[in-house]
Amino acid sequence: MKSAIAADIAIITAGCAIPAFPASIINLGSLAGDNTSAYGINASGQVVGISGVDALSHVFLYTGGVMYDKGRGVAYAINNFGNIVGTGPDFPHGFESSGGPTGGTVNYMGVLNDPTTNGGTPYAINDKGEVAGAITTGDINTRLSYRGFVYTGGALQSLEPFGGGQDLLAFGINDNTEVVGAVTILDAATNESDPQAFYAYNGSVTPLGTLGGKSSSASAINNSDRL
Repeated sequence: MKSAIAADIAIITAGCAIPAFPASIINLGSLAGDNTSAYGINASGQVVGISGVDALSHVFLYTGGVMYDKGRGVAYAINNFGNIVGTGPDFPHGFESSGGPTGGTVNYMGVLNDPTTNGGTPYAINDKGEVAGAITTGDINTRLSYRGFVYTGGALQSLEPFGGGQDLLAFGINDNTEVVGAVTILDAATNESDPQAFYAYNGSVTPLGTLGGKSSSASAINNSDRL
């Protein structure tokens, strides 16, 4: 059962041998000489992220040895079909883009356009087109809060923090609709917040703990349940 996996994930993952790094590190360059950060890669080696153009943030897609400008915004993930998710000034509630380097369509994630929220950020997409991320709520002048979501089957599923957590952000999703991310936990004694990694399946959120420190965070999960 998927729920039974959660208790063992941290132990299994920690016990895995760490593979050697590739023999070479490739400089992807930039769109216009400004800073570049890569956030997502698929099995074909296509990379997405953010690159500066005239002091503005642009989405880039790196494929076939060429970096393409996909317009203003930031891309966080790309699946094996080339579908990209992220946010931008024209898509404050997130977008999903498809169609290759220079064409295609951009779908506005209107499902995140809830008048009771301040926007949403999709951080991950699997090969079924399911999306995971976080929705922003609260007052920008006091404190913003974040709650995780999974978009699957045409509906938005909310993920709630465990253990009195303040915020939940979902960073990764695999093809089994298993989700990982971080929950921020407030320490009442110090009034400081620390992230704690979590695993979620079918709406149930399970903490993964730490390696002995105060904080942890899970960024991705593959189809073999490795984080």
